[in-house]
Amino acid sequence: MNETGKEWNHHPELPIRISPLFRWPLRPLEILRWFWDSWFLISERLILVGVAFLSWYWLQPALETSQNFAFGWVAIMWLRNATLMTLAAGGLHLWFFTFTSQGSALKYDPRDLAKGRMFTLGSQTYDNIFWTLTSGVTVWTAYEALMIWAFANGYLTILTFSTNPIWFVAIFFLIPIWESFYFYWIHRWLHWRPLYKLAHHVHHRNSNVGPVDAPG
Repeated sequence: MNETGKEWNHHPELPIRISPLFRWPLRPLEILRWFWDSWFLISERLILVGVAFLSWYWLQPALETSQNFAFGWVAIMWLRNATLMTLAAGGLHLWFFTFTSQGSALKYDPRDLAKGRMFTLGSQTYDNIFWTLTSGVTVWTAYEALMIWAFANGYLTILTFSTNPIWFVAIFFLIPIWESFYFYWIHRWLHWRPLYKLAHHVHHRNSNVGPVDAPG
C-alpha cells in the first residue's frame, strides 16, 4: 500500500494487532474478553463448531464402516465436504461479487475478480472453484478420512464430555492457540521455494481476494 492510499479501497485500523495470547506482557482481562468474543457470540469459530456437530451426527459415515478404507464412505465424505464448501464459499461469492450486496465496503480492492492468461482456466473465479474442489476439498477429505479410520480402529480416542469433561471444555480454548501455531509454521514452510513452486504459487495468483480462493 502506498502512502497516498490510492491503491487500496479499504484501510484497516493500524497497526494491526495480533491476538492477546501472543502479546507481551499478558493481560488476563483482555485474554478473557478475546475468548468470550471468539466463542460465546456469533463468531466464525462458533459457526464452525455448529457445522462440525451437524456433520458428525447426521452426515458422517458410521465408524463401523470406516474400519477399512473403501471408496464408498470416503466418497460420501468428499461429497459432503464439497457441498459444504460450495454452500459457504459459493454463497459468499454470490453475496459479495454477483449481487454486490455490500458494494465495495471493506474490500481492499474494489475491482472485480481478475481474468487473464495467468490463470489455468483464464479466470480467477473459475480457477479458484477448480482448485478448491479438486485439490482443497480432496486434501481436506484425505486428512479427515485418515482420522476417522484411526478412530474406527482405536488408534485415536474420541474425546467426549462424558468421558473427560475437563479436556472436552479445555480443547475449545486450546484450539485457537494450536491454530495460530500450526498456521504460522505451515505458511512459513509453504514459502520454502520447492513447496511454493509445487503448490503455493497458485494461491498467490489471487491479488484480489475473494470468498473462493485457491488453496495452496
